[in-house]
Amino acid sequence: MPIKDIVSPRISTSSPSVFQPQPPHYGIVTVEALPALTVLWDTAAPPVAYNSATLFIDVIEEASTPTKDAFTGKVVLRIAPDGAVPGDPAGGTSREFAGTVVGIYRRRPIGPGPAGPEYLLVKSGDLYFEDLASNFTVLANR
Repeated sequence: MPIKDIVSPRISTSSPSVFQPQPPHYGIVTVEALPALTVLWDTAAPPVAYNSATLFIDVIEEASTPTKDAFTGKVVLRIAPDGAVPGDPAGGTSREFAGTVVGIYRRRPIGPGPAGPEYLLVKSGDLYFEDLASNFTVLANR
């Protein structure tokens, strides 16, 4: 991972019904001397040092052109794509919300590897939500 890569804490994937209505946090890699890594976060100073072997952050990369074309500036609806969600008392409908797309990107774990999945950052009212692009449907153009 080169210096100046953008990183973000990994999204919890322990439960598909976990819904975290807060904006993700981002940082920039300022020092890389593997296995050590130093990140300057948007929410804290000074930079924080990590051991990359136990690090739970992802590298943020550019999304594909078709995904950017499909979602840039659009109003979208988030709904559980496979219907009912096990463990969700509302059966998946509690994960429905509409909002405006404010960011489109890929996440991948630190280290070499293939491109990761594509995510949308959506603003709904005063809240921000981040989820897989495949879980959203476009409602309208703005």
